[in-house]
Amino acid sequence: MVAEPPKETSTSRASGSSQIREKHDVKGVFLRTNLRHILASSFLQPYLRARPRVRLFLSGAFFAFALVLLFMSLPSQSANAQGGNPPDQPRRGLVYKGLVRSNRPDCQNGFDVQVGKGRKPLCTHGPDAIPAMQGIAETVPPLPTDVGAARVVCSGDGQTGRRIQVMYVRAADRPDRYAEYVNSFQQWAAAADAIYNNSAKQTGGERHVRFVHDTNCLPIVENLVLNPEGDDSFVNTAIELMNRGYTDPDRNYLLYVDSEIYCGIANIVGDDSPLATNANNSGSRYARVDARCWSPWVVAHETMHTLGGVQMSAPHSNGGWHCYDESDVMCYKDSPTSPDMQYMCGSTNESLFDCNKDDYFNTNPARRSYLATHWNVANSAFLFIPTTPLHVSSLVTGKILAKKFTATDTFVRGDKVVYRFNVQTDAGQAVAGVQATVQVLRPDNSVSCTANLTSNTTGSVEGACTLGRNAPLGEWKIVVNNLTKAGYAFAPDANAVHVYTVGN
Repeated sequence: MVAEPPKETSTSRASGSSQIREKHDVKGVFLRTNLRHILASSFLQPYLRARPRVRLFLSGAFFAFALVLLFMSLPSQSANAQGGNPPDQPRRGLVYKGLVRSNRPDCQNGFDVQVGKGRKPLCTHGPDAIPAMQGIAETVPPLPTDVGAARVVCSGDGQTGRRIQVMYVRAADRPDRYAEYVNSFQQWAAAADAIYNNSAKQTGGERHVRFVHDTNCLPIVENLVLNPEGDDSFVNTAIELMNRGYTDPDRNYLLYVDSEIYCGIANIVGDDSPLATNANNSGSRYARVDARCWSPWVVAHETMHTLGGVQMSAPHSNGGWHCYDESDVMCYKDSPTSPDMQYMCGSTNESLFDCNKDDYFNTNPARRSYLATHWNVANSAFLFIPTTPLHVSSLVTGKILAKKFTATDTFVRGDKVVYRFNVQTDAGQAVAGVQATVQVLRPDNSVSCTANLTSNTTGSVEGACTLGRNAPLGEWKIVVNNLTKAGYAFAPDANAVHVYTVGN
């Protein structure tokens, strides 16, 4: 049984208040007594003996000194901005776990991603907030399967050169949804590519993302499983990817991460040099897009960061690797201290890059303009201008008999071997003005003749090589080594080689 506390009486209340008054009186006596000692101290004697005007001056000086000490003791906003992270807002995808405010010149106002001893920290602008258009769903549902919508513009063999590698990334404690989403990942990548190209069209150009793709022009989506902690933060993800060898300087990595921690977050480097040696023009950058933001818009936003947009020196930089001139894929108010948004372009530009094409993306910048003298993502090696494939067709050899070409594959020493072929596109359209490099090879593959020829108005090319009196017998070859014309690319195949025989 708990003992009942004693009841309070009016006498005890009066006694208590009396004790409190006594304590206050004692404190007052103490202060009054000690104040006399303070005033009598030698430290204040010159002040007390001074003339009234001097006393007034000394009082003002003391007050100013006190104010200085007060302001010095207050926390500095700039120090906080450099020395600490903003508060996490998980619902908006703003999580700063593991990120460290950077003091490096190439990561101004950004965060270091410390990826281990002996490795230079990566830079990130920090997590991007979930855009209003995206909503707050835990995960985006898959799109209906559509192979056609998943194709990107083919670039060469789909492997060589600088490219963006698409990856599905999940932690080992998450279910595998690769098969369910792989076509959607491809479609979102293709739609992000359309944002790049539609933006290029605004300045009369064309640009496509150079993805790693297969022979059917479908982005190759790798399926990567991380340790259970691998998706907990951008730092963990980057470290694990680096440890697994995803550090190719010819690759940037688009990571569809099956997690709900972020909306999107990516690497960037502070380098506004216009040269091809710009640090943003090489690879080993990561763009992470989490499941609640899987969409073309966020994919375009984060990959643009890895390519160098938006630099801090841009005319409309908001000081946080974004811009403030809306509407624009890369522009939003990313912190309370960033400039207020200015609506210079209509809402139709919301899914396009660079309002007024003066900050980070322009295929045709004016001479001496900012983008003509600073880093312009339209010049990135990870983007390309597509070319029309050129093919050789109907390559034949023959002789001129009675001023007429007669086809044959059999010759003797001393003959003049005449060859003809056509240049055409995939659709069979003849192409004039194509520069063709042709070689005639002996049976041992040594070069007998080399010619640089040009296709005529019907796309036809003709050349000749005379066999010497001591020409070796056997199988000779006509080989078309190259076809060049602006806007076109040679697509060599078996039709670019023709074999003929030299006998007695």
